[in-house]
Amino acid sequence: MLPGGLAEVLAAIDPPPGLADRVARLTTAYRSHGGAAGPVFRDDHDRLAYALVRMPATALAVAHALDAAAVPVAGSLLDLGSGTGAALWAAHARLADDAVPVAVDRDPGLLALSARLLAAVDRRIDGRRGDLTDPPAGRWELVTAAYALGELPADRLPAAVDAAWERCTGHLAVVEPGTPRGAATIAAVRARLLARGAFLRAPCPHHGPCPLAAPDWCHVAVRVPRSRLHRQLKGGTLGGETEHLSYVVATRNPAPRPAARVLTAPVRGPAGIDLVLCRNDGSAGPGRIPRRDPAHAAARRLDQGDGWDPPA
Repeated sequence: MLPGGLAEVLAAIDPPPGLADRVARLTTAYRSHGGAAGPVFRDDHDRLAYALVRMPATALAVAHALDAAAVPVAGSLLDLGSGTGAALWAAHARLADDAVPVAVDRDPGLLALSARLLAAVDRRIDGRRGDLTDPPAGRWELVTAAYALGELPADRLPAAVDAAWERCTGHLAVVEPGTPRGAATIAAVRARLLARGAFLRAPCPHHGPCPLAAPDWCHVAVRVPRSRLHRQLKGGTLGGETEHLSYVVATRNPAPRPAARVLTAPVRGPAGIDLVLCRNDGSAGPGRIPRRDPAHAAARRLDQGDGWDPPA
């Protein structure tokens, strides 16, 4: 389910003219440069087309990261590279009712669109045009950067991470596409945060080097419901699609972490449940929960990306 009433808000929007052509052009432009500069919008109709197609997946990806880290209700939020405001929707239920999140983006048209969409659920935002490496001065309990840091040149990434961390008093959540490139961005963010003294909350159950090596990379999949409009645009009949994401959530203070994180979809068989785990000792690899094991009943509920604390 999409967070915070987003599905209803998007369903009430009249699609812009030539929606399919706009989506195809934006997709081609994005893929042609590997997502390193973000989509290029010609007008507000392009922005709206992008929101209709991409906001559900992005919002669910950020919601997954916040859920995995058990991020508490925050009184303030800074969203960097806010775009259409998808991360704001993901965090909407975790914000105090009177909180006015600050959204930073280089595109004033996107800031206006995100403010208009969030007004439908009575959430006011403070939209500010700005750069990821030089966000507004201040401190916020929750800072998010979703599908944004990966658009920066590599030499600007450390400054952007530092700026985000300096403005965070509680949790910093960074989400990127679950591709090798996106996972590499997250790995660089993770290393930078650890060097700055951050504590990892999710997905990593440890602070050591990532045990995964190419061709493996750390990512998780979430299921995104498809609206009727999505099915028409993609020429399909399936009611959902899969969004892959890589992410890291860091905190200012030590926080509980699971004993392990499930890296791939569990395989359930007659002998038990086979898992691939990242463990709190810094290792990663397969493990089996035999059917006779007292932990088997709890393990049956596990999915990719879940934390795993075997029952005592």
